[in-house]
Amino acid sequence: MNFTASGLRAALAGLALCAAIAPATAAPTLSVTGPSSVALGSSFTLQVTAADVVDLYAYQFDITFNPAAFQVGGASEGAFLPSGGSTDFLGGAVDNSAGTVSFTLGTLIGLGVPGVNGSGVLASFSVTSIGSAPGVGTFGLANVTLLDSAGADISANAVALNVSAVPEPATWGLLLAGGALVAAVARRRHAGTPRGAAR
Repeated sequence: MNFTASGLRAALAGLALCAAIAPATAAPTLSVTGPSSVALGSSFTLQVTAADVVDLYAYQFDITFNPAAFQVGGASEGAFLPSGGSTDFLGGAVDNSAGTVSFTLGTLIGLGVPGVNGSGVLASFSVTSIGSAPGVGTFGLANVTLLDSAGADISANAVALNVSAVPEPATWGLLLAGGALVAAVARRRHAGTPRGAAR
């Protein structure tokens, strides 16, 4: 009885040790990445990145955004999928009126070609801030499909990005300086007005 109990304790201790040293497997994610803050009227780059994927052979996704604040230009393929071999890439159809980039896709070419593992950039997009007032826009992902080399779906989480469009620092400085000048002139006028004088 003692031998069995001690053997059971040893087995449980071994399992606990294996669980402690085994790396945690992260769920695959597809994320929009880029700056969290940009100057009004500036251009910048957004990327769609895959993280912690296994055997990624092909992908497809749409991007949604606020067309009153941002406009999307061209797309280019990232280096992640081509690291596994030759690829076909389609940047997607941009509709800056509706705020969508539809059917961006990439795939490896060839039968028996294994998919790529790990993390990296799938596609990059040029974006311009067009709003005239500060604001926040969300770049989201929709209709996400990831496939492995056997054509099976890879389940993944989609992560959006919020981007704030703000005036350039020089613009803030001019606004503050202008406000200070107006306040100084108002104080001087007030100080120069005799008491009891008509205003």
